[in-house]
Amino acid sequence: MIALVGGSVGLLLSYWGIKFIQANLTFNEFIRAVPVTLDRNVLIFVVAISLASAVLCSLAPALKASRTDVNTSLKDESRAASAGRSHTRLRSVLATSEIALAVFLLIGTRAAHRGIFVTEHQTLGFRPDHLLTANLTLDSARYKMPRSKRNS
Repeated sequence: MIALVGGSVGLLLSYWGIKFIQANLTFNEFIRAVPVTLDRNVLIFVVAISLASAVLCSLAPALKASRTDVNTSLKDESRAASAGRSHTRLRSVLATSEIALAVFLLIGTRAAHRGIFVTEHQTLGFRPDHLLTANLTLDSARYKMPRSKRNS
């Protein structure tokens, strides 16, 4: 249940993030023209990841609970004030992998942000504010061959 709630909150945050990006991408009409939406593939991916994380996170405790003797486990826990070595190792592996994944995502986000900034603020070699572009459509009855279109 927690994994599905987390996936739903993630989808909600991504929806709000898309609306925020669309509102703030007004500096370039070409970037603004690109549709940014949540599609069906994203929804399927979120559901799959939520279910996979729920199964994987519940697998380790379920396996440990299925092969332990309750009497021995209660005796071991009463002697020590903290969790056993295997509990501590699993927690540190999960916490370390979570932090590593968060840092990886932050680095990727920073690289994407930097790439968009550099692309938008690069020197083009001409003044784009006084640039005139035109589109010319040639008559297909008169210019049938591609070579004749190029020579005109």
